[in-house]
Formats: sequence, structure tokens, C-alpha cells
Amino acid sequence: SSILVANRLCENSGGKLVLACVTDHVMKLLKISQLDSILEIQPTVDESIDAVFMSQIEKDLQNEAGDE
Repeated sequence: SSILVANRLCENSGGKLVLACVTDHVMKLLKISQLDSILEIQPTVDESIDAVFMSQIEKDLQNEAGDE
């Protein structure tokens, strides 16, 4: 539930929560609880960082398009 709260807080503040380097055991639990479809999970820290930056770039582009 803490991860879901963190995800909600991130979304509410315009941020993005990305999990990285999740162990097989934890991934199995996330899949059983179907949280893998709600949370963004990346295999490496670098890919997680890229996902956060890409999300911000997309938001910036959408804001620019809305300003026009």
C-alpha cells in the first residue's frame, strides 16, 4: 500500500514514480496483485531515469501545444 500511496502522491504533484531493479520475488508479488499494470517498472535505474525524463519532456510539449 505504501507504493500505491507514493504513486498517487507523485501523480497528484505532476511527477512520476518508476520502480527499478525489482527482484523476481517482488515482481511475482506485483503480478499476483496486478500492480504491474498500474505501476511503471523498468529493469534498470538508467531506464527509470530515462522514463522520468521522457515523461517530463512529453508534459512540456503538451503544455507548449496548449499555449499555442
